[in-house]
Amino acid sequence: MKYLAFTLLVIALAAEILTTNGSQPTMEETCANEAGVEQEKVKGFKKGKFYEDSKFKDYVFCLSKKIGYQNDAGDFRNDFLPVIALSKCAVKKDTPQESAYQFFKCYYKDLTGTEGI
Repeated sequence: MKYLAFTLLVIALAAEILTTNGSQPTMEETCANEAGVEQEKVKGFKKGKFYEDSKFKDYVFCLSKKIGYQNDAGDFRNDFLPVIALSKCAVKKDTPQESAYQFFKCYYKDLTGTEGI
């Protein structure tokens, strides 16, 4: 139960992969290509790993925008965020990428009680 919301994010990504049928890049592929992040880090993120790496943070920010959590300026869309994350995780940082990174890290910690792998 504690991994439910993070699992739902992974399921959303997987559903998006399955519905494209290879005809167009998935959200995950698009963001990985745009950010230039290594595939090992993309796979690690699905398991709760977080990396202090600018390309990884670009990737996470891209996902956050595509999911609808943040706009292009990096502002959080309070109308779309899960309620549990609003009060303590949706905090604007120095850059949109850092905001997205810290949001997912906080959200994961809040849901699982761990810092990630």
